[in-house]
Amino acid sequence: MARKTAGIHDEKIEFINNTEGYIGVVTYAPNGDEKPIAVEPGGTVWLSEAEQELTAKAPKRAEDNPFEPQTVQVLDPETGDVMESRVITPLTVNAEERPTPSARARQVARATGEAQPPRGDAPDGSHDDREEVGTPDAQAPAARRRRRTGTAKAATS
Repeated sequence: MARKTAGIHDEKIEFINNTEGYIGVVTYAPNGDEKPIAVEPGGTVWLSEAEQELTAKAPKRAEDNPFEPQTVQVLDPETGDVMESRVITPLTVNAEERPTPSARARQVARATGEAQPPRGDAPDGSHDDREEVGTPDAQAPAARRRRRTGTAKAATS
């Protein structure tokens, strides 16, 4: 499943570089200008449909389109001879799913059969365990100074 996010103008899809080298892609800068960037080996990039089209049309030769399968020769590191050839698609949709904290909590609740704790105001005289509690009478030194200065000005007026 492709992961998508809303972009500035268009929905974007995450792609991963499957090669051992850098791949150039064309994106849009926030001001609308075309901006070429390099994607490192194993790196990812988010592209809109328009950016995918720009990237596909960027190479001089149509067969160098990074979204199409390409034949790559594997060289022997010692002799430099061709050991084998393999077909690889340089840029593919990244299907890696990463859990989020809220998804993890739902998964644990389903697995244990426990209901989620109700969200809302804590009862009077107590606080929620997720809430940070401070001393209401404590004030920052600057607030005390402002209060003193404000009352001193009011008394002299």
